[in-house]
Amino acid sequence: MPKIPTPLIDPLGAFMAGWVERRAVHPVPLISTAIDVEIGSGLAVVETRRTFLNVEDAPIEAVMTFPVPVQAVVFALEARIDGRHVVGRAQRREQAREIYETAVETGKAAVLHEEVLRGIHTLSAANIRPGGEIEVTLRWVASLSAVAGQGALRIPLTVGDIYGCSGLPDADELTHAARPQQFAKLRINCADGPVMVANTTASEDGLWTVPLNRPIDLTAPVPANKPLHGTAADGRAVSLTIATSPRGQETCRLAILSDFSGSMRDLFGPGQSNHTAALGLIKTIAGTLSSGDILDIWQFDNVAEHVAMLTKFDSTVIDQAISQMKAPRGGTEIGNAVTTVAAKSELGDFLLITDGQSYALDVQALAALGRRISVLLIGGGSLEARVGHLAALTGGALFIATPSNLATVTDAVLALVRSPSFPVVPIVGPLDALSARRNGMDLSAHWTAATEAETATPFNRGVAAFAASLAIPALDETRAGQLAEAEGLVTHLTSLVLVDEAVDGIEGLPNLRKVPLESLAFMGGGAAVAAAAPAMAGGAFAGSAIRSKRLSKTRGISGVPASDFLLRLEDIACLIGWDAGASRLLALDLGGLPDNVAEEIRVLADELGDKAKALGLPPMKLALALLAHVASDGSRGAARLARVVLTKCNQEVLNAMLRQLGLLEFAS
Repeated sequence: MPKIPTPLIDPLGAFMAGWVERRAVHPVPLISTAIDVEIGSGLAVVETRRTFLNVEDAPIEAVMTFPVPVQAVVFALEARIDGRHVVGRAQRREQAREIYETAVETGKAAVLHEEVLRGIHTLSAANIRPGGEIEVTLRWVASLSAVAGQGALRIPLTVGDIYGCSGLPDADELTHAARPQQFAKLRINCADGPVMVANTTASEDGLWTVPLNRPIDLTAPVPANKPLHGTAADGRAVSLTIATSPRGQETCRLAILSDFSGSMRDLFGPGQSNHTAALGLIKTIAGTLSSGDILDIWQFDNVAEHVAMLTKFDSTVIDQAISQMKAPRGGTEIGNAVTTVAAKSELGDFLLITDGQSYALDVQALAALGRRISVLLIGGGSLEARVGHLAALTGGALFIATPSNLATVTDAVLALVRSPSFPVVPIVGPLDALSARRNGMDLSAHWTAATEAETATPFNRGVAAFAASLAIPALDETRAGQLAEAEGLVTHLTSLVLVDEAVDGIEGLPNLRKVPLESLAFMGGGAAVAAAAPAMAGGAFAGSAIRSKRLSKTRGISGVPASDFLLRLEDIACLIGWDAGASRLLALDLGGLPDNVAEEIRVLADELGDKAKALGLPPMKLALALLAHVASDGSRGAARLARVVLTKCNQEVLNAMLRQLGLLEFAS
């Protein structure tokens, strides 16, 4: 079916212009969250159970977009749908989406888990019946990070903001919402000793109650050279060893790129902003260096500015350099900063100190600059998806700074930059062994013929899944996709999908309900910006004044340039709440739309009468299908309505009509 190319969507601009549907008028379908963590020998398997309940009188699709650690891999999806247990399978992304969308159209309950960006995942649960309940279980696995002889793990729960300029449609965009404080139950089992959870204490039953408006930071022991065992999908035994990387002794030749954008004003800890904490870290790092080392200090917001090149490290020189660094301001152009510094500095190691809140990164292009780029995330609102991916691609590491670990994280940074890089080695033969270095840990995996059946536990499956994920970057795309499918991994190539085939489908299309991330605790400017956005009309977009004025000019079809007709469709389509009312619109019910929008649709339907007759459609259905067609890249509901209607038409007649209307050029 014809498809319009994906436009860039500026979520903050859209929000401020009033083009985002307000979903707060609907009950949030996510009613509970529970998190179980099992840790052993430097590896963590995290299981999250989310329960969705539909208290509305029509079927819904619950969609939740959330971060996971950028170097973690999701490897299992299960659901309990009205008491029935269904297990997901990994499929190529396009195939998984097709399976899911077919289930949506046929009324079957289905769940899809996709990687939208590296470290940003979307969970969709469709056709939850009125009164129905779906419990979705996800498992992901990651190695701990080495910090001062301890293992650290951050479980990200929120980025709590709308910002930047992304190519994500609204259903996949990270958003925040002001709603009552939400909590999750956290259970931890660690075979190696006690675990510390930042800012909280365990209850007597061994459960932590943790808020969902901040990351969960864990610290656990890391025993060295204790192998973990699992079973690969092909039946082979997998052995995985995780050990703290040896501290290097090489000369430090480090360029520091310190973020001083406006979001760095946010609170880091008592009496300290992200920015002041960053300056303290730079001062501490400089104070550990000595003769023969080089430290090149840069700062950036929208542009990168050079601060000082240090080859001497007495306190006077360091203090003078720090005093030249400016207070927070402006935006966060990380990609521009890295490119600028790479062009002007010959140093091989970069350390990016940032809260990470930027989509403006072409990680493939930045990785091609040939630098090892490590990232030190600072602040509870830090987003690791892009910058963490950049660190992984370049052989760098991702560090998380918290108020309690500033000294130890500095030690970990210096250990990395004084050690040789550990590049990915392509695997061209059989997959039987590999090594990698991540976040101060040396990882070694081996695949051998199975001697006896391994106990099938989530943790042992996690061992095999994690070992497989280490191989993905070293394989060509075909082999990587095959391995990810076999091991049940969510990657840039594969998704997890399940469909409940046990019961008959329900009629109509589900109304989309976005489950927002929690607003970040201690959020700074971002929350104020979002709170200042205008109130939107329930069930539809308010639209901008310019678009509303355009609506007053009714255009005919004959003799009107194609570009004008497309603009007219876009003008109307942007004012329709597709996701909240796709089923109602499919039934040709315009009752939930503002009167002027409904009238424009009726006028359009009258003008399309002859064309609708040729396609065997009611004129109103054709009008809505064309409007949905032009809105399909920003709305799942619109894409589904257009697909349901237009794919049933005679395609030759349809293409001729689209060509006449000037829309065929967007077909693919």
